Amino acid sequence: MYGTSRRLKIKMIKKIIVSVSLLAAAISPVFAQVGVSVDVSASTEVTTPRDAASGQASGKRDSASGQATGKRQYAPVRIIKEVGREIKDIRVDVKNEVDTMRAEVKDEIKTMRVDIKGDLEVRRAAVAAELKAKREDLRKEIDTKRDEMKTKIDAKREQLKERLKGIRDEKKKETVEKMDQRLDEINNNQTEHALSILEKLSSAVERIISRADKAAERGLDVIAARAAIDAAEAAIASADAAVKVQAGKTYKINVTTEAELRAAVKAAHDALKADLKKIHESVKAAYEAVRKAATTLAQIPRVDNDSDSDLDPNDPSSTQ
Repeated sequence: MYGTSRRLKIKMIKKIIVSVSLLAAAISPVFAQVGVSVDVSASTEVTTPRDAASGQASGKRDSASGQATGKRQYAPVRIIKEVGREIKDIRVDVKNEVDTMRAEVKDEIKTMRVDIKGDLEVRRAAVAAELKAKREDLRKEIDTKRDEMKTKIDAKREQLKERLKGIRDEKKKETVEKMDQRLDEINNNQTEHALSILEKLSSAVERIISRADKAAERGLDVIAARAAIDAAEAAIASADAAVKVQAGKTYKINVTTEAELRAAVKAAHDALKADLKKIHESVKAAYEAVRKAATTLAQIPRVDNDSDSDLDPNDPSSTQ
């Protein structure tokens, strides 16, 4: 949009230069004629006093010379008036041509805005549909993984019960079984929480894209904002992949002896904690990327002002 407006301004300036050139071409012969007339009248004025001083010119000759001189004195006045009328007519023609060009440029800009607006609306709808489809696909994949994990978790718990048969302390057995179940619940809850945050971030990116499109429609420079949006989308995609992998994990408590029960439980818990920390970091990185995209867009002057008064002040078609 910005490049198109610049081309239109250049086109208009070229037309004005042509009009001024035509004006100069029309005026130059007239001023040349004025110069000749003034020279003749000047020479006549010099000759007439000289003839009077020498006494050689007769009364009739003086009278005829006076009449001729008078006519020559009035000739430049007529020419200047004619030049004035011609200049006035040319100015009117130039003004009319400029007004016509402004109207044409304005109409072209309006037409381009309508076309661009239609294209951007289609793009917004496509972006929204694409983001929604991605979220739905991710949700389905994670739900599928969780269904698959139920079978694995049940098998894991049966194995744990078999290993705990060698432990005499029933209270310890019960504690270990509860911890095994708790680890799976924590993982499920944390991955669900991360997924919920990423869905909100994805919706935020969709709104940022919409704002950037509207700003681009009005000719604002959104190159930096587009780059930040791309980075945010990449960060969200990376976090999505990490959450998807984490949703398919389970943590086994390796029971060996009764003395090693505490260490086995701690090892499983530490492994879960380390993995969830990575998920947290990836989600945080996605959040920061989205925040940067929003901040970069907000730094563009008049980005959220939809008024037509925000047009380029140097664009003659916007100041009528």
